[in-house]
Amino acid sequence: MGARSGETWAQLVGAFRASPGAFLATRGPDEPFLPEVLQDLGAERLSEQTKLSLLSLLLEFPTLLCPDPGSGEAAGASLLATYSHLPPRPAGPPLLRQRLLLAAGTVLLCSDAFGPGSRASRDYASLLLHLASDLNDQRQGPGAHGLRLTALECLRELETCCPGLLARRLDSLRSMQRQEASPAHQSYALLYSLALRNAHRGRRR
Repeated sequence: MGARSGETWAQLVGAFRASPGAFLATRGPDEPFLPEVLQDLGAERLSEQTKLSLLSLLLEFPTLLCPDPGSGEAAGASLLATYSHLPPRPAGPPLLRQRLLLAAGTVLLCSDAFGPGSRASRDYASLLLHLASDLNDQRQGPGAHGLRLTALECLRELETCCPGLLARRLDSLRSMQRQEASPAHQSYALLYSLALRNAHRGRRR
């Protein structure tokens, strides 16, 4: 089908929110909704606000849009690809980057796609750790501070849902916590404490 405008997407998002199940039930095999959403997240013709609206659907209705691991894996990979193609910082929109990170984690976890056999999961965890390693905003500058906090939030969510995921990175997490001098220090401390607690619990089992 033809390219959708921001106005058309606003109407579709409104119709979806009014009755998500009924909306999806009325669409035939030639009108797959999720692939259209994922494709247009990378469309230059759409505004950031429209893309944030599309991402909100993935954040609020992940199991409806990604009901199985296969669809969650595909959606997570697509979201990470969209993230990688955004303009370099600081030109790239920080809020869109943050929402893409949150949405990728949400669909991978809620669809039960997240795991060691999932390439999207490995790429996602690697990206989060890379962002978290920018201590005191030395690489990306203060403009990426919010993105770093989001990455730490996503890592805590992964460790909460998959206890022991970061057990082999305790030394690195402790080092980052000690070196971070900005207000983000507390976020590093929370992540390290959670990973340490889960690691100790895993050893006692």
